[in-house]
Amino acid sequence: MSWLTGVALLVASVQTPTVTSHENDLFKKNIGLYLTRDSWNDSLAYLHGHFMMVPLHAAMLMDQKDWQAQFEAQFNRLVNVPHDKLCKNPLSRLQYLYVGTRYLALSAKTGHKADVQDKLNTYLTDEIVDRWLNQDAIAFDHAPFHGVKERIEHKLTLVNPAKSYFSAITDEEMFLFAEAADLLTYEKKTGTRNPEHGELQDIMRTAGDVIRSRTKWTSKGGWLFDVGQWTDHPDLLYAGNAEIMPGMSQRKVNDITMDTSHFHRFALFVVSLRDAYEPGSADYKFYDKIRAGLAKQMDDVVLQKPSGDFKGYRLTNFMSGQNGVYRFGSADDIGKDKGYGPYELSGTFLLGWWSFLGDAKIDAAYDDISKSFPLGEDILMVYQGPVYKAPPRTEKSWYENGLAELFTSLGAKMPPF
Repeated sequence: MSWLTGVALLVASVQTPTVTSHENDLFKKNIGLYLTRDSWNDSLAYLHGHFMMVPLHAAMLMDQKDWQAQFEAQFNRLVNVPHDKLCKNPLSRLQYLYVGTRYLALSAKTGHKADVQDKLNTYLTDEIVDRWLNQDAIAFDHAPFHGVKERIEHKLTLVNPAKSYFSAITDEEMFLFAEAADLLTYEKKTGTRNPEHGELQDIMRTAGDVIRSRTKWTSKGGWLFDVGQWTDHPDLLYAGNAEIMPGMSQRKVNDITMDTSHFHRFALFVVSLRDAYEPGSADYKFYDKIRAGLAKQMDDVVLQKPSGDFKGYRLTNFMSGQNGVYRFGSADDIGKDKGYGPYELSGTFLLGWWSFLGDAKIDAAYDDISKSFPLGEDILMVYQGPVYKAPPRTEKSWYENGLAELFTSLGAKMPPF
């Protein structure tokens, strides 16, 4: 074999994965319709913010031009929406806006250019900086703060709070950190100086302070965050119970971690934060070590492979590997005598976000899952927990309408970035 032939074979072996016709059909059936709607409104922002992320990354990293154009068409409409017309719930609004900052960061990394990018950069910067400095930020133990910055500063100074979760770092705050990082990545890669560069840098400095102070490494190299901060929260008061039983008493766990359902976002948060820095820098290495530690925690502790008694993949309910009861009696949508029992938060794995860690074992799990549709009722019962509805169902869930299949199929072959 000649040297040139060997090079050609090597190039072929590392070619970017492509989208299949079946994946394209699933996209058209679901995400394509979402992108024609006003995803930033009160009823859609939270859901679409979750569902659009894996397809967006596939569109950019697999150079799916038709998908890119559909995302850009929505962003072209978004930048003309007055800020006071966005979703009123701050968490839901930031969940959706993260799709926009990820689009900018991915565009900058791949060299993709579109007319909407600079307008979107300005629009998102205005929203994120305003949330950081000005908008009311409610707190568990305090009158609303003037901006999220003040709230975080308060949390970092709390010593022995009356309730542990008064000082916990929320997903809303992490969204702000990651979005500021994405905007700085766009700035760095495109050479477009952000007019709020100083404020974005301030957000990043705060993010570093928070994450360094709240990081904990396990003896096996797994990464945990905010250990013990959620112990007193109403959603976790029964976490020490191994199952849901009549007359169950509260049983708190002092070293409890965030639940695996909410924590799936960290798989992308840490990548956004890492990529705002130059490769080889101390900060880049710090966040990449966290990325690897989070993947290790998933591989070795949280992610449970199919077994003789259950044919699907499952996650423990908490990132520490504890698998007790979650949200018993504290969630209005499931009733006061219900909660999530062991493994019943596993369904969020199928959103595909864990593929952003770039871990071979996680990707292999997604590949296995993508080949297992339609999912059996025994699997759906666990994945949906207390909200499971037995057949005949009046409408299909996202596990059944092609979305979960699309996310896992794309997640299985997500290119590294």
